[in-house]
Amino acid sequence: MNITKHKWSEIWNLNTSKIQSLELIYLINNLSSCCRIVLKTTSENDLITICYNYNLSFKSSEKVFYIKTNSYQHSTHNNSESIKCREYYISKKDELTLLLKKEFQNNNHFEIGELLDYPSCCITFFKRYFALGQLNEMNFNHFINGETNSSFYLNNFLIENDIGLLSHFPCNTNCVESERIGLERFTFLEKEFPEIAKEFKKKLRCDIYLNKKKKHFKINDFNNPKKNYKLDNCQIINFK
Repeated sequence: MNITKHKWSEIWNLNTSKIQSLELIYLINNLSSCCRIVLKTTSENDLITICYNYNLSFKSSEKVFYIKTNSYQHSTHNNSESIKCREYYISKKDELTLLLKKEFQNNNHFEIGELLDYPSCCITFFKRYFALGQLNEMNFNHFINGETNSSFYLNNFLIENDIGLLSHFPCNTNCVESERIGLERFTFLEKEFPEIAKEFKKKLRCDIYLNKKKKHFKINDFNNPKKNYKLDNCQIINFK
């Protein structure tokens, strides 16, 4: 059974995140083999219903953590602005679901990447350089690899803004396999969820400014030239 725009609200109501909702939708529509999503624990009954309706298998993490209402960052500490969450591992086969949970528990990044259908080049890249690092700790020198122009399908810098086509961090700005995955997903969105496809394309087509010393980035929107700015000692990736 496939899911179309008429069922979007059913998935969206789980966590009101486009990226997290799309992970489930890609799985249901056979664009991925497994997925890992983060949900507030109070949504588990709704997830059970969805998994039953679409013949999905899921397991939850043993560990509970807290996420701020406006952030994807994990925390083991509770506070008044945080939501109690778990990780949920989902696939169409029980054995894959159990294996995905096991590999996450053991922090086996290569095996996790393989189960989530990431390109092998990107799995190796992530494991070698970034391991458990957060995005803002990454050394982007490895990522840009001398290239300054790229397809917007590969732009994974807007995840914190709930915008992106890839579930993984590509090994470079011209990764062929990552671009293939991005194109496949974008084509699907254009057909089934044209409004989301339009929003993603508009926002992902941007300049990324990389400050190598501070290891962070800033964004320049092609569609808002009045907001353009230049930063000294930065490298720029043009996602078009």
